[in-house]
Amino acid sequence: MLGCNDPWGSVPAQTSGQSTTLSQSLSQLMSSAGLAPEWKNYRLDGVQVDYLNSNGQPSVLGNSIIEGDNAGNPTLMKSSSCISCHNLSTINKSKQSLSPDFIIGSPTPYPPGYVGRDFAWSLGLAH
Repeated sequence: MLGCNDPWGSVPAQTSGQSTTLSQSLSQLMSSAGLAPEWKNYRLDGVQVDYLNSNGQPSVLGNSIIEGDNAGNPTLMKSSSCISCHNLSTINKSKQSLSPDFIIGSPTPYPPGYVGRDFAWSLGLAH
């Protein structure tokens, strides 16, 4: 479990995996935006917008469901990178994709013949 560090939207603000509730401010914002009530069950663990952190080190951020449950290895979430993996969302003329190797760090050039799918793995399922 990644836990939570959200002093604005979570009560309690910091956890290590225990249950939380939405702050009154976040709950009101979601209601005023017309979001369906089921969205109030989700918690954001983190957002990754760059390959490297402010110290120049690879950014690490994992998803307990994707890396843990789906990949069958909960330790992957501690050594994976959302943005690095999504950068590998590619396709070639034979409809083959590069494998997401749960790498971290700056991207490397795609092999010849591959093009990026704008960070969206689900585009491979589009018709």
